Amino acid sequence: MKSLILSVLYGVFLLSPLMIQAEIVSKPLESTTSFIETVDNYELSQTQQQGITVYHPVLGYANYENTVCDSEDNHQQQFRRLVSSYCLQHSGKVVDNWCVDKQNNMPLFTAELNQLRTDCHSGGNASIIHVLEFLPSVEHDQQTQQSWLQVATAFGY
Repeated sequence: MKSLILSVLYGVFLLSPLMIQAEIVSKPLESTTSFIETVDNYELSQTQQQGITVYHPVLGYANYENTVCDSEDNHQQQFRRLVSSYCLQHSGKVVDNWCVDKQNNMPLFTAELNQLRTDCHSGGNASIIHVLEFLPSVEHDQQTQQSWLQVATAFGY
């Protein structure tokens, strides 16, 4: 009985922070012009489906994923041009899959387009887009910037 009570208490303490975090994360932030919005609008015109964005305001970033179909096999090249163009317009430089602020070397976002091993119903190859982005136009304190750098480092920055 004692171990059952301890297990329940341990589970409550372990899961409580996750439930609180999920509540915070599930609330979208005010609309901003971000790379995620740019990609989602571009992809919507290509695929007629909207991607999924999860906001992590405590850690200072957003995570976006979408699946797209490319019947012409040139999607990778178009996507790279979109990444480069957006990055340059926002005072960044592209280093590997990362857009980095030219002034302070802070990672702004990472964007990848990877081909899946499946075909689309409409024909063509299926690809998945994955974007991690430092939340734009949000006042970030030092702790949030450090948290974002840790996340970016974990994802290969």
